[in-house]
Amino acid sequence: MLGKKLGQNDFTLTAIVSAIESDHLLVSVNNIHLKVNGCELDDVMVGSNVLIKCTYDYKDKQPVLDANSFELYEGNEDLVGKIEGVVTQVDYKGDESNPWASVLLTTKYKSKSSGDNVTSSIVKFNMSKSSLDTINFDIREGDVLGVMLHKTNVEENLVLKVNKVFNHIPKQVLDYYNSAAYRKDRGLAL
Repeated sequence: MLGKKLGQNDFTLTAIVSAIESDHLLVSVNNIHLKVNGCELDDVMVGSNVLIKCTYDYKDKQPVLDANSFELYEGNEDLVGKIEGVVTQVDYKGDESNPWASVLLTTKYKSKSSGDNVTSSIVKFNMSKSSLDTINFDIREGDVLGVMLHKTNVEENLVLKVNKVFNHIPKQVLDYYNSAAYRKDRGLAL
């Protein structure tokens, strides 16, 4: 697991089509509007309920989703996902009784639609006190972090929040794993 080069970026979006542009859709998830690239625009109308398997990126302070698969769907509006990558920024917030953190994660993953490696996908999400507690409040830039996320609304903005932490490797462990000392301790070639 330590030598893994690619992370994960897998999201499922159920939403209502609010506008159809020449190269993307605008969809609404509980009155939050999102841009979705890479959708088949045939047989889609404004007001259609859709299920989209996609990747998530954060560009120009806005979420952008790239569709891997797309179909008409009847169900509740939602956005859930699983992402794994490297922590690039942590901002601790709240107070002593209710701490939380805003986290930026950069991930490298293989695109399901093109097969290419994507190296700059950025996801911003919040970690509650209980999520931070699962990793002993020890999260820093450079750590590898894998989380399952769900959508929440904050003042009509999309906010992703952690449901579960499924992987956490501190940067110090990664640095040692990649060091000559580790290879020497294991009798591996330097």
